[in-house]
Amino acid sequence: MEIRRFSNGDEIALFRTFLSSVHIIASHDYTHEQIEAWAPPDIDPEQWASHMREQRPYNRHSFQKPHLSI
Repeated sequence: MEIRRFSNGDEIALFRTFLSSVHIIASHDYTHEQIEAWAPPDIDPEQWASHMREQRPYNRHSFQKPHLSI
């Protein structure tokens, strides 16, 4: 396992991780309305990727997929 800053090219994996975390994992703890406000179905992937490039979050990179670390 490696913890590192966001790198260009991480966008797609992080976007998928974000959406699945909100819509699948968090769906047990939040209402449908809260989920839709947090990660709306019409979210623009490029706008989200641009935001990640600006924020440069830390990522936990495993041998399979990078994961967003909050």
